[in-house]
Amino acid sequence: MHEETSKIQKEKNAPPFKITRLSSLNMHEPESVSEKMTSRDRHEECSDFLEKVFSNIHLLIAYMDVDFNFIRVNNAYAKAGGHPPEFYVGKNHFELYPNQENERLFGEVLQNGQPSSLEAKPFDDPHQPDKGTTYWDWTVQPVKNDQHKVIGLVLTLVDVTQRTQQQRELINLTRDLEDQAQLLELAHDAIFVHDLDGKIIYWNRGAENTYGFSKDEVLGKIIHELLKTQFPESLVKIIGNLLSEGHWEGELGQTTKQDKKITVESRWALRQTEKGKAIGILEIDREITRRKQAEFKIQEARRYAESIIETIQVSLLVLSPELKVRSANKTFYETFCRNPQETEGKFIYELGNHQWDIPELRVLLEDILPKNTSFEDFEVERLFENLGRRTMLLNARRLYRRGGKTRLILLSIQDITQLRVQQERIRADQVRIADLTEELLMAEERERRRIAVDLHDSVGQILAFSKREIGAAQKTAPESLAQNLKLIKNHITNAIKHTRDLTFDLSPQTLYSFGLEAALEELAEKFSKEHGLACSYEADDESKPLTEELTILLYRCVRELLINIAKHAKANNVHIYIKRMNAEIEIIVADDGQGFDPAILDLTINKKKFGLVSIRERFKHIGGRFQLQSTKGKGARAILTAPLNLADTSEKEIAT
Repeated sequence: MHEETSKIQKEKNAPPFKITRLSSLNMHEPESVSEKMTSRDRHEECSDFLEKVFSNIHLLIAYMDVDFNFIRVNNAYAKAGGHPPEFYVGKNHFELYPNQENERLFGEVLQNGQPSSLEAKPFDDPHQPDKGTTYWDWTVQPVKNDQHKVIGLVLTLVDVTQRTQQQRELINLTRDLEDQAQLLELAHDAIFVHDLDGKIIYWNRGAENTYGFSKDEVLGKIIHELLKTQFPESLVKIIGNLLSEGHWEGELGQTTKQDKKITVESRWALRQTEKGKAIGILEIDREITRRKQAEFKIQEARRYAESIIETIQVSLLVLSPELKVRSANKTFYETFCRNPQETEGKFIYELGNHQWDIPELRVLLEDILPKNTSFEDFEVERLFENLGRRTMLLNARRLYRRGGKTRLILLSIQDITQLRVQQERIRADQVRIADLTEELLMAEERERRRIAVDLHDSVGQILAFSKREIGAAQKTAPESLAQNLKLIKNHITNAIKHTRDLTFDLSPQTLYSFGLEAALEELAEKFSKEHGLACSYEADDESKPLTEELTILLYRCVRELLINIAKHAKANNVHIYIKRMNAEIEIIVADDGQGFDPAILDLTINKKKFGLVSIRERFKHIGGRFQLQSTKGKGARAILTAPLNLADTSEKEIAT
């Protein structure tokens, strides 16, 4: 339609039709018959061409004399009037179509010799009343002779009835919109109307705010040229869909007055006449630039998260409320040798060889959404298809998003088979190291015992013999020598005492001769004397069969605890209590000192507590327990518990 209108406009603006008579042409007189014949042929050819143009052009053309009598009309004019061309020759225009205003207009052209034009002039044909009112673009062009005298008029007519009716209907539509302007002006969306050629005829305040152009700046402009619209598909296709469907929706790229690029969500509605003829387009645009930017950021974040999920070395499954697989990551497919077609949409219990069909796992998964629970470190050891026997560690929880929780479950599956193998190796190595440590300690203890016996049997005996002999010699020696012998005897006495203390510290004879309880009682007495503390000892009457290794371990641990009390506790009273509890022996060492935080044992870098950590680890190795109960300012209690039948316990560990 836009192209047709442009074509008509070009023809309207073309030079007016001018009839040229051959006799009026300024030509040189031919000098020969041949030249006369050639000139006549040219004139005839030119006349034929002009006649064809005049007869076949679709414009309505009528040539009249100065009295407004028809001289010639073309075929288009005759057809529009409903008569043959010769019907009009000699007849007066205003006798056929009386109109005083038009007659005055024609007269003005004769008088001033200037052409005149009228657009969309209404016309009621008295000879064809059934046509009703039609509309024409008129051009009245004077025809002048060589003296510039007007000798006739050329009337050119273009039928613009259809265009005018559409414009009138658009005007009516605009008036309807203006009647509703108060409502439309309240809308934040950009609302405007344009004809099928794209010319804007209505522009609301929302459009002004969105695009920055005022109503006066846009009316009559081509909308898509003004806003530099970027379409998602060709405009021809969009218009085709609009004409067939009556509406169109999509996203457009627009440019504001400030040259800012924005994205709008655009909805088009076709405006039609009562007869169903398209006359214009109502367009509603909503700016979604920020939303598109947010969507882009979300997509980027999703791609970033997906890239992390795809590279993580843990299998991940997203489950629906029915426990069907929504999606899985790359690691899952690679680990279990599956593809999305075999996985997505299937119940978790149906995957593979039904390795996940475990009653306990069912209960845990089914409770997550209704009870808002989760679970961690659920271990599954199964024979997996294509993998063999594997150990898997499962964790599951509800998926959360910003703004609330979802109806989805995230299940992670980690293959810990190699980890378990390594842990078993480490555990075995730890047992071997602990066994070696115990053997080294026992070897050390035996060496202590040997040195203590040697000190007692050799050095101790020699010193005792020397003391006795010096005592005998002292009785018969002169006074001056007796004083020296007395001094030597005192030194030997001190040496004997230090030897006994050294022998006790290395390996108390009481421990091997009379057992643990007697040795601990002796240790308590010695501790009281050396450190000035009240150290009491108490034991029940139950028998406590102990191996040599356990006897030595318990003794050394109690001694280590007493040394710690003396160094750090600032206590006044210490109590040692030993009793039997079924197949176990329990020793409690309590003090009334300043106390400490038992959690310090977990800080292995604290060298001051290394002795306590060593006790704990040695008791753990033999199947016993070491507990510390303490509060700052309220003293401390150390509880040593060990099985009485150590050999059987070791055999049970090896069997396990």
